[in-house]
Amino acid sequence: MLLAAEPVTSPEHEAMATGTFNMFGITFDYFDFFVIAFTILIAIGVYRSLKAEQKNVVAIGFGGVSLLVFVIMDYIMVKNWLFPGLT
Repeated sequence: MLLAAEPVTSPEHEAMATGTFNMFGITFDYFDFFVIAFTILIAIGVYRSLKAEQKNVVAIGFGGVSLLVFVIMDYIMVKNWLFPGLT
């Protein structure tokens, strides 16, 4: 049992404590997959808003800004996967 006062001693326990894991020499965070999923959902929403018969300018603008922020986050995240020391 891992108590709060016990030091983290093994890589498995460290991964559980930090929420990260290592695959093929690349360190992933569990939150990375949620960011990618949200980016895809936002992109679908912006596409559907642009293709809608009645255009909602506020929804398109808000979705566009959100998509821009998430694409920038994805870029930084993937850059950190490929080149861990540069970010």
